[in-house]
Amino acid sequence: MLLRWLNERPEIAAHDIVTRAMHRTKMDDFEGAAWIEPLEVLTRSLQREARLHATGRRTTRAELIDLLCSRVAPMSSTLAEHPSPPIVVAGLDPADIDAMEVALGSPPGRGARLLDATFASLQHDLGWHVPSFAEWLAEADLTAAFADVRDRSRAATDDGLEVIGAVQLLERLPDIRRVMPDALIVEISGDPSLAAAHLTEASLSARRRNSADVDATKVERYWHWRAGLISERRADAGTIGGATLSVTHDELVSVPARVADAVRDAVGLDQP
Repeated sequence: MLLRWLNERPEIAAHDIVTRAMHRTKMDDFEGAAWIEPLEVLTRSLQREARLHATGRRTTRAELIDLLCSRVAPMSSTLAEHPSPPIVVAGLDPADIDAMEVALGSPPGRGARLLDATFASLQHDLGWHVPSFAEWLAEADLTAAFADVRDRSRAATDDGLEVIGAVQLLERLPDIRRVMPDALIVEISGDPSLAAAHLTEASLSARRRNSADVDATKVERYWHWRAGLISERRADAGTIGGATLSVTHDELVSVPARVADAVRDAVGLDQP
């Protein structure tokens, strides 16, 4: 009976995730230690708070194992051949970040996935009901996680651009500047209400895949509050210093090629 219960309700624990990832990869080194504390905090919150159904627990555990395994995947050496600085794309609306990445010829979501593999990612808050993790994430020192992303980002676009984009970066730009002093920070401004709506939509879609207990009203209220907090923190940070470029949502939608050319100009690359 106990074995049947465990199979129906699999445990989500950091030690189990690590053991299974080691077994799959036949390796015991997942590059650095920045991911260890975030994984512990995230799995505790998932285990105790996420209200996952049985299928959701299995899916979630598999997703975490995949993320940890991705840390040992071979990386391209393209970046070493291109001296261009990294391009950090920050904005409140995930749709705008995807559009900027596409305009630059970078796979949408690539930078966010690198951050996901540190387990210190806002995407985990979007995907699951994890209030303890969300509280920790909002206040944690993420310098090590951002340094990890910078160190592991090796694949560039065809014309040599290294693009790292995520909503989470917007409230952490001073940390990003310290970790990546040479980066061009591209900041996208837009409608906060539209951004909050997109965050809510993404969160509801993800959470409903893994839980039958999702309160749409509470999720919407949370992401409007969280979007407001991100905006406030960005405003409080003031001038970031270093190379920056401001882009509006309207510019990105109406003239994406022109915006991409401006980015390439800013990092000293010839136009394609």
